[in-house]
Amino acid sequence: MSKINILLLLIIMLSCKSVDKSGNFTESQFFGTWIGAVATDEAEPFRYELTLESEKNFHEVIILEDKKNNEIISDGKWSINNGKIELTKEGENTKTFKIEENSLKLIWDSGNDVEKENIILTRLSNKIRKPNYYIDKAIKGIDFTGSGHSPDWTLDIDFEKNITISYPDAGINYSTPVTKNSGDESGNTLIFVSETPKGQLTLTLNKTECFDDQLKESFEYSVTVTLKLISMDQPLTLEGCGNFLADYKLHDIWVLRSVNKKSLDPGIVFKQSPYLEFNLTNKVLFGFTGCNRVKGELSFNHHSLSIHKLAGTKMTCQAEALETQFTEILTSGLLRYSFNNNELILENSRGSLEFKKAD
Repeated sequence: MSKINILLLLIIMLSCKSVDKSGNFTESQFFGTWIGAVATDEAEPFRYELTLESEKNFHEVIILEDKKNNEIISDGKWSINNGKIELTKEGENTKTFKIEENSLKLIWDSGNDVEKENIILTRLSNKIRKPNYYIDKAIKGIDFTGSGHSPDWTLDIDFEKNITISYPDAGINYSTPVTKNSGDESGNTLIFVSETPKGQLTLTLNKTECFDDQLKESFEYSVTVTLKLISMDQPLTLEGCGNFLADYKLHDIWVLRSVNKKSLDPGIVFKQSPYLEFNLTNKVLFGFTGCNRVKGELSFNHHSLSIHKLAGTKMTCQAEALETQFTEILTSGLLRYSFNNNELILENSRGSLEFKKAD
């Protein structure tokens, strides 16, 4: 049998015959990345990475330990059944891992004639966050949140109140009032310097892509914290990633009322009312701009947002002039947002849009 065929068999083999009596488990116990390695005489050695995510999604990477370090990447759904984790991919057999103490062990197909090399996975990271993690922070009034690992620490900023640094391993939970930004006017670098009787803090937020290997998330800002409490001989420096959070009230459907403070022409017959729907969990925008349905990506700053990659259908209708104004404002850079009861106002140098919350 060729090495390639043996490797494929090693990857897909399974068994569902044994009965596990290890008790009940919850999915959140296994969120994170699990890793292992296999070396045999018959096949090229390979490394195996399995990331178990919320909403029953998994991401699988098999890295061949050859000269090219080729990767086999796939995705699918996972579940827990009788003390085992089962991975399912469309068009393939289920792959099964037995849950053991602090590890996952691949169960082989008893009918396979390949030597049964153990694939035992140990946890690399259990830090993947629940879908509503950031929404929950926004509801509490947090405008910016950041974190880092080795050591684990978190940063929360409420620009109307405090900057809070939490570093549990060192027993640090430091909070100080927000000071004026001393960084550049472009907003690409924000620097906050604070001195209180408890200590000194310099916080730097740089607008640059930052990837967190343990969270498996990309962020828009790198974060550097330099903290010296009065009990410290030397300052402590913490580095990580972070993002601005939108006001949670945006997370709704908003019906367009006016463009540049002019109400919509009552003579226009719309197929449906123009609207925008903000999904803060996935940072995406949906809407109808008068003639066409649109979708875009969202990023946030303090009380402002940007819309990227706005795309939609290509229909023509009576409302084309209105749609042109609407979309030009949406795509002309940073949009400041504000609320007035059940109304939302978006504005920038191109103009303003006023919406009413959908019933």
